[in-house]
Amino acid sequence: MARRNSVRVGIASRIDFFSPGYRRGLVQAGFQVFEDEKTHFNVLQGGLVSSPSLKKLLKRRYQAAYLEWRDDGGYKGTGITVAELKEGMREQLIAEAVEELAIAIPVQTTRRGKVKKTYLVLSEALNYDGDTGYEVAHRLQKRRRDLIVWDTESARFRIDNAGFNDVWVVLPQKAAWRGEYFSTRVDRLVDDKERQSRQKLPGLWSSDCAAASMYRPQGALSRPRVSPPALHILQEITTSENQVGVAVMEIFEDSVVPIMRTYSFKDLTGDERLFIPNPDGANDIQLQILEQLRKYPNTVGQLVDAVGRVANTLEREIKAYNAAGLKPGIVFNKDSRKYDVDPRFLQKELTFTLPKVKDLDEERVLGFSCMHAGYRTVQYRWFVEHLPEIILREGITTLVGCGDNIAGLKHNLLQRGEVIGSMSNYTLQEKLAGNMVAEVMMRVFRARVEEQLAHLKGRKPSERQMRKIATGALLHFRHWRGNHDKWSQDLGYEPLQQMRDQLRDRLIDGVMNVLEEYGVLFAGIRSLVDEHLHYEPVQKLDSGQTMYIVHPEMGNTKTSSIRAESALKKAAEYGAGFVQVGNFHSSIGIHKWDRSRGQCIVAQNPTIASGTDFEDGKLKTDDTGVSVTKTYSKDGRIYMTEMFFEGPAREEMVTLTSDRDAIDLLDELGINVA
Repeated sequence: MARRNSVRVGIASRIDFFSPGYRRGLVQAGFQVFEDEKTHFNVLQGGLVSSPSLKKLLKRRYQAAYLEWRDDGGYKGTGITVAELKEGMREQLIAEAVEELAIAIPVQTTRRGKVKKTYLVLSEALNYDGDTGYEVAHRLQKRRRDLIVWDTESARFRIDNAGFNDVWVVLPQKAAWRGEYFSTRVDRLVDDKERQSRQKLPGLWSSDCAAASMYRPQGALSRPRVSPPALHILQEITTSENQVGVAVMEIFEDSVVPIMRTYSFKDLTGDERLFIPNPDGANDIQLQILEQLRKYPNTVGQLVDAVGRVANTLEREIKAYNAAGLKPGIVFNKDSRKYDVDPRFLQKELTFTLPKVKDLDEERVLGFSCMHAGYRTVQYRWFVEHLPEIILREGITTLVGCGDNIAGLKHNLLQRGEVIGSMSNYTLQEKLAGNMVAEVMMRVFRARVEEQLAHLKGRKPSERQMRKIATGALLHFRHWRGNHDKWSQDLGYEPLQQMRDQLRDRLIDGVMNVLEEYGVLFAGIRSLVDEHLHYEPVQKLDSGQTMYIVHPEMGNTKTSSIRAESALKKAAEYGAGFVQVGNFHSSIGIHKWDRSRGQCIVAQNPTIASGTDFEDGKLKTDDTGVSVTKTYSKDGRIYMTEMFFEGPAREEMVTLTSDRDAIDLLDELGINVA
């Protein structure tokens, strides 16, 4: 497939210098991702410094300096006023910030060898940059011409040679209260800006600096919107902070659909002490002491028990270790009476080793929901013709269906004209649904088989080769039922049995026909097909991840992430960190990290229909299309994800107003059953 030209933008947020969670190693890890991704430019989206942490640090330093000032005779003895003393402390801290950040943020070059720009967008909210952020950024810009102070709270970035022209960053102006859901602030900031501004809308909104990684596509929304992780070790929850890492947005020249890649560093930071190196020159006892401190701070008594040496020996070894200038240094806290690794080493000298994406286990998933076979508003042509194109372009290996595969007949849908007249019973609707999925899978299968056989340059494949080709060419279909599917239970039917049988039969026939064309049949085709069909809500993936497919039987709310977050919470009962959600006809992707599952991702899928009379009556606009989610993991724990949503343009959507038009279209697509 031809290479697609694109622009890549690296987005970091919340370095939070002055905070105890600041890590030079994290900043450099984030920019290493940008280097590997070959970003065209980078954006720091709020949180260059932490204003609340500066106030605490300034208070501590002032208290110590004041005692020394007082002992030196105060103003009479030093000629310095209290106000000047305070200002001197503040000036010293700002100078330290500039010096450190100038070192921590790497200088990078573009593919053409030019110095790559990193734009600084600041939030004057008191719990983020505050007034100090601009002062630090302005001085930093004088030191580093590649670091550009772009704006505060609202900043636009032009994108050349892409499917849209710009990205608009919006940040809070005021300190925010805690919010229970990830989307609350992200959506509010964008919605307020859209109401307030007279400017033309951007191609993409990048919103907030609250360490909540989220993606909502264009559809029901006027424009897509995203929010990035933070790039420091989170210290407290002021809103809904959870994510540590960076994001990369990729915008292709032939598409208005941006791709979001999220790199999670939280597994690294959760075990950051494991990255503490053994210094050259340390003896065995000192290394044993350091090994204990990698776990947690220790009292001398705890060290005695762990190392098996008397206290005097251990204290002597620690003193000799520090006297030799070995790093990390070991410090003693008089209040807690514990030894620990010098926190300055963790902040400024500890480095993190990032996984190599090429060495990770990959899952490539296309998800859909609410196919509603039988509705007049289903985008049948788009589903059958464009899904295979997306699947082939993105190398998808797994197709996921999240329920409501059929329209159903409750609420007098047939009599009210919402269902095609020829789809007048559950059997026909389920068979149509089976045909739709089978047609997509077979188009992909044929294309992949042809591609693989082309590599043989006319040589006939062996039976063993053909089995391997067929196994790789056939998509896995993982699916579960929804409430429309379950309506047939009231009539004594097993939901989706006809769909599953129809799908299986068409796949078996289709695979056999393709293989016969090339003259290489082999035994076990039925088993091969069965191995690629999975019907249950909780499924183990080849990568070791557990997927949860769910179709909650409830309505949606105005808080866009609430249902996805609820599904992720439920998925914890099954140890699932990869969640596919249906039912709500609205799209969102969110990330959440927890200790047991690591980085988790939820794709809340749109519908394949363009709407219903019921939704029109509720003044609701649907998201129509599919989600694409790729995960890169090790031992089932996700390091990086890639996500986007794609669907037909609103002006291209078709409603089948007559039964004759519907029958003709289904016949043309090869999916009719009536």
